[in-house]
Amino acid sequence: EKIQDIKINSVKLVYEDEMKIKKYIPVVVSISRKEIYFPNKSKKAHDCIWINYANIQDVTYFQSTCTITFHDGSTLDCDHPKRIQQTLKQIFRYLNKNTPD
Repeated sequence: EKIQDIKINSVKLVYEDEMKIKKYIPVVVSISRKEIYFPNKSKKAHDCIWINYANIQDVTYFQSTCTITFHDGSTLDCDHPKRIQQTLKQIFRYLNKNTPD
């Protein structure tokens, strides 16, 4: 295993343990820059996209989809809006617990 893979797996395990989740685990790159990536669907899916939390400006939720608007004005439509919303709330809580005042 590469050193980088070991670091990523360690950070994922810390997040997984702290937030009590087992699936769709975000990857924390930098807490101070709020640079946390999460998948829009299963990481095994060929069209999975990893989204940087820090780049999100707004999310509009619908019944079966959601639209993520980024700071650069681009948008991304995603399925499973409840899971996306839950992931964003978890990241927000994680940042609040791990960011000094």
